[in-house]
Order: sequence, then structure tokens, then C-alpha cells
Amino acid sequence: MACNAECDLRERGSHVLTTQIALEKMRELCVSLPNTSERSHFGEAMFYVGKKGFASCGEKDGACRFVVELEPEHAEHLLRTDKRFARYPSAKECLVLYAAEAKSWAEVKKLVLESYQLVVERQRAKQVARKKATPAKRRARGVVS
Repeated sequence: MACNAECDLRERGSHVLTTQIALEKMRELCVSLPNTSERSHFGEAMFYVGKKGFASCGEKDGACRFVVELEPEHAEHLLRTDKRFARYPSAKECLVLYAAEAKSWAEVKKLVLESYQLVVERQRAKQVARKKATPAKRRARGVVS
């Protein structure tokens, strides 16, 4: 089921945000980042940088949640020290935070930005590795540039 107005993101000491508003905030943040897009992924809004997903927002079993990919050490730390976080079952490096458990939108934003940066850095490293490998492959084939 896609995000709808029945699921709440509560900002402690503030007002209640609906899932629709949470999704709008996610869209605003994610699509403002370079090379990003949004597609549906198993009924949730999934945000991509290039072809790699970095965050999602949606409802599962009637509860709104955010899924982000974090550095392994950070993910393990949060799992050990903060009961609000759970491991995403399909990807061990991803964590789930239910919207109702988020302390603030700033907390969600920080996690989303970390996830985005992690994916971008990984993509850059792959590009550098490909560029370094290209001359060697040319020499192996006998092509001189």
C-alpha cells in the first residue's frame, strides 16, 4: 500500500505530520539532490541516485516507515543502542525507522542525506576504478592510445 494520510510522523513537542506530508518532505529533499529520481518499489516511494536506491518512504502493515542505507558501523551502532531502529530484512546494510518513532524531521533528513552520500561515494569509486582499468584493458588488447 502506498503512503496515505492515515499514517503519522510525529515530531515530539510539535504537531503531527501525515504520511502524505512526510512523503512530500521526502520528495522535496530527495529530488533536490543531484542525479536523483523517484519510482515505486513494492508500493513504496523509492528514491534513487542514478540507478541505485538510497531511501524509501511507505506503509507496510498499516505503519509508515523510512528505509535508509547506512555505513555498516553506524547501522550496527544504531541497532545496538536505539530500539527504534530495525534491520531491513532484504538488505542487511539498510535500517527501518517507523515514522511514529522518529524524534524529528531533522533526524530523518540526516539519515537520508547520509544514505545518499554513501551511495554517491560508492558510485564515484566504481567510476574511478573503471577509468583506471580502461588503459590496461586497451594495452591487453594491443590498442595504443
